[in-house]
Amino acid sequence: DEHLDLIDALQSIDLSMIESRSDADKALASRITEKPVRQFLLQNLVLNEQQQWSWRLNLDSLKHNMDAILAFPDDHQLCQTPSLFVYGEQSHYASQAAQQQAILTLFQEASLAGLPKAGHWLHAEQPKAFLQQCIQFLEVT
Repeated sequence: DEHLDLIDALQSIDLSMIESRSDADKALASRITEKPVRQFLLQNLVLNEQQQWSWRLNLDSLKHNMDAILAFPDDHQLCQTPSLFVYGEQSHYASQAAQQQAILTLFQEASLAGLPKAGHWLHAEQPKAFLQQCIQFLEVT
């Protein structure tokens, strides 16, 4: 599974050997080849109070709960709040008609906005276009 592979890649880094984000980027490059994805994930690498690198995310919890996270929307109520779903048109997660219909069923006031030339990590691949969609939605609602 792609998500578990990403978590495994992050956990594979010996953070005690990392002196900078660029060191971590180099360590991840062989396992995560897409630079925008690495840059996005590395936003969660922080210096703690002891000036040691650590992950802001609870990677163990994400790994152990990934099935439940990906199982959404089981047992969830319908949302009737205006909601924006921005997706990369090259992503297989939200670009298919059946997935879009599922979104519109669960989020009855949803707006969908596809970004061309973007995949699953659209906010890292097309940050300006992503932000533009968000601002436009917020200005209208």
